[in-house]
Amino acid sequence: MELDKLVDLEKRTVSPLIYTDEEIYRREQEQIFARCWQFVGMAAEVPEANDFVTSWIGEEPVVITRDGEGKIHVMLNSCTHRGVKVCRAEKGSAKTFTCPYHGWTFRNNGKLTGVPRFQESYHGELNRDEYNLIEARVEDFHGLIFACFDPEAPSFDEFMGDMKWYLELAMNRTPGGWEMIQGTEKLLVDANWKLQSDQFCGDNYHADYTHRSVLMIFPEADFRDDASNDNFTVRLPGGHGFYRVDSVTTENPDAPEVAQYIRDVTAVRKSRMDPERASMLGDGTTCIFNVFPNLSALSTPEFTQLRLNLPRGPGKQLLVFYLICDKEAPPAYKEAAARQSAFAFSASGVFELDDGTCWAEATSTMRGAIRSQKPLPYIMGTGREQPRDNRPGLFSEVPNEDTVFGFYRGWLETMQHGPTKNDDHTVASIAAE
Repeated sequence: MELDKLVDLEKRTVSPLIYTDEEIYRREQEQIFARCWQFVGMAAEVPEANDFVTSWIGEEPVVITRDGEGKIHVMLNSCTHRGVKVCRAEKGSAKTFTCPYHGWTFRNNGKLTGVPRFQESYHGELNRDEYNLIEARVEDFHGLIFACFDPEAPSFDEFMGDMKWYLELAMNRTPGGWEMIQGTEKLLVDANWKLQSDQFCGDNYHADYTHRSVLMIFPEADFRDDASNDNFTVRLPGGHGFYRVDSVTTENPDAPEVAQYIRDVTAVRKSRMDPERASMLGDGTTCIFNVFPNLSALSTPEFTQLRLNLPRGPGKQLLVFYLICDKEAPPAYKEAAARQSAFAFSASGVFELDDGTCWAEATSTMRGAIRSQKPLPYIMGTGREQPRDNRPGLFSEVPNEDTVFGFYRGWLETMQHGPTKNDDHTVASIAAE
């Protein structure tokens, strides 16, 4: 299959087959999920020595541990003897994991330490060091845990490139760091995983239509663009995308403590940043972004939510929601964040139901023999993206489709060549992608 015909860089079109074809899906598992850096969980989920939590990279189960010395590990949750999961609990505390099939035992750093009948039946000839749990490279970025199982892939910094500049803006908020307000939520959606990533790269076109009924009933939930503000999307190398919007907000007189904390934390954030980044922050600034391939995030004044969209076949994805909050935030703010997130973007959120319905319908209809032959256009704003001041990336006014199409540029490059270094920050290099 000729991938460059599926994503046409000249015409800026995408074939529906990339959402429905089994062969393409299998190649994604090999080229993207087995090789790229990906978000797997929060350091706050394993706060103490010997804590663990289970997660996924693509379709493969992983276990995240903090060993007795405080080091974080990410390992395949699969016994190296016969492949059975060594950890069946979602979270807990354990110094070792024992496979329920044949009893092989591993320390929480992945080292194989116990093999039943090692002397009697293996006659001491098994090299246990060859059968430790398969371990990933790990990076803790302000409490967000990223992992990569490909030893030949670029470093975390090289893979992220200038996306790190914007991650600092959104995720490096306070000295105390992040905590989880509640456990993760999960939602299974009959949709291809790329549709959420596409949208969170900067699809600012859909809100007026997809969410119209919600915004008519709850005008205070309107987070759309105010044309008088400086709102934009940013296309970055490697398929990453960032969207900044000054929300249309109404201060709630019944929650003065929450409003005051929003003002206070904005001042704290600005004091921790360089002037260029600080100039992008206001009390009502919302940051929406997607880190290629599948970490989407929504950071509003009222709450911050991370979303891991996991592939479960060409036509299904498992969404995992992480509601996180500054440790220093007062209880009133945390309670308000939980309410706002549950109302808007959660397994039962009103915006979530709108989006999920559209993603599922798109995936379903694009399976058709007729519809699958007609490419999807991503041409809004073509040629109008520009560099801006000292900020990395190419900027576009909203609405546009340039940043969203940037995701598919990154998808095509990774499918063809695997993960690449994205640390050439020149405007010419980005425009030439």
